[in-house]
Amino acid sequence: MSSENPSTADLDQLSQKVTAIERDSMAIGAAMTRGRQFRLGIFVLLFAVVIVFVFKYKAFFEQFTTEAKQEEFMTAAQTTFFGEEDIEHAVMTRLFDGKEPDAALQDTLNQMAESSGQQVQEIFRAQVEADMGKYTAALHAEREILAQNLEQRLNDMVDEHYAELLDQHESILKEKFKDRS
Repeated sequence: MSSENPSTADLDQLSQKVTAIERDSMAIGAAMTRGRQFRLGIFVLLFAVVIVFVFKYKAFFEQFTTEAKQEEFMTAAQTTFFGEEDIEHAVMTRLFDGKEPDAALQDTLNQMAESSGQQVQEIFRAQVEADMGKYTAALHAEREILAQNLEQRLNDMVDEHYAELLDQHESILKEKFKDRS
């Protein structure tokens, strides 16, 4: 057989292989289409489940936002924390020991001042003693500057006063001895 003229058996065999490949190709295409449809179906189903859960959650949440439910929660909280006792009375008794709020606050502040005042005073005194060297050095430097400034101002004032007196004395002398000039 020559390569230019294939035999009929070879052509039949080749035709069968091409047909098998076409069948496999169509089967693969169909499988891919079914897979795509299946994934789309799963996505739609999952999306529907999420939407259902969102609406159920929203409905569940909305039942707690009604005025009646909030009132029920407040009543339950009052009963749990204060029992059947009046809230204002319970707060006054528990927080302020039965006193008026202003008096209770003042008592608390006085107790804090008594308990911490001595400690704060000792800490402040220790800090002042620790910083005393710095304070005296700064004071000494400022005292020197002040002394120099005062001396300069005093000298300026004396010189100014001297100039005024000298002018006055000169005018007095001119007055007295104007006929001798």
